[in-house]
Amino acid sequence: MCLKNFSKLRLKNPKSCLKIDDSLSGIYEGKNAKMKTAGLIFTGIQSGLSYKKFKSKTINQKKKCVIKLQKFLKLVKLILF
Repeated sequence: MCLKNFSKLRLKNPKSCLKIDDSLSGIYEGKNAKMKTAGLIFTGIQSGLSYKKFKSKTINQKKKCVIKLQKFLKLVKLILF
């Protein structure tokens, strides 16, 4: 989809674009298209929780969620800024 959009918009340099996504496949798509890519970690299918549900968890449950998300971020080797 990214490459298709580059063509539609007549963009030449994918490195000049930023892709923001909340799914593993979307993050891979941005990385494969050579775009700057940022992942949203407390939204979407990777966290499995809404903010309201996350907020209602105990501190130990929140820590487990954060550890799970850290492993996810290491998997896709994101650079967060």
